[in-house]
Amino acid sequence: IDWEDLAFYKDISTGISYLYVADIGDNAENRSVSQGDEIRIYRVQEPTVASGSSGFLGNLNFEVLKLQYPGGSRNAETLMVDAGNNVHGTSYIGSKSEPEVGREFARLYKLAKSDQNWVSDPATATVATLEDVGETEFRANTGEESPSGGDISPLGGREVVVKSDNAIRVY
Repeated sequence: IDWEDLAFYKDISTGISYLYVADIGDNAENRSVSQGDEIRIYRVQEPTVASGSSGFLGNLNFEVLKLQYPGGSRNAETLMVDAGNNVHGTSYIGSKSEPEVGREFARLYKLAKSDQNWVSDPATATVATLEDVGETEFRANTGEESPSGGDISPLGGREVVVKSDNAIRVY
């Protein structure tokens, strides 16, 4: 387990708000489906916290997605969920490392909402393969220049922020 990022998403078709937790880190780039060690995204319904209270105490039920990259393992630290009307609910993962020779830049991977099979029992989850969307402007395989977090505006996905240790880019 290598928790890396959190994301917020409100499903406009149901009105339910979710918190996503990304178990997508893989510094050694050796997580694999065959070893039962695929990357995962967990989600819980956002708990209601009463005004004036100090927080939420209690248990939350979670759902899970099991994922793999096309072409093998990657290390990643960036999870974003798009609330825009055209791609509503699509999850994006920004790689931090790219193991293929010649890949200089980090890449963006996605899983459309229609391909997301959320289940409450991880043992019953099937593994979905992420789609390679393409290169980012961030260098791969560096400590300071590779993506380490990001978010998509919840108001229609009009803005995207991605950061590394020494840069923040707004799109």
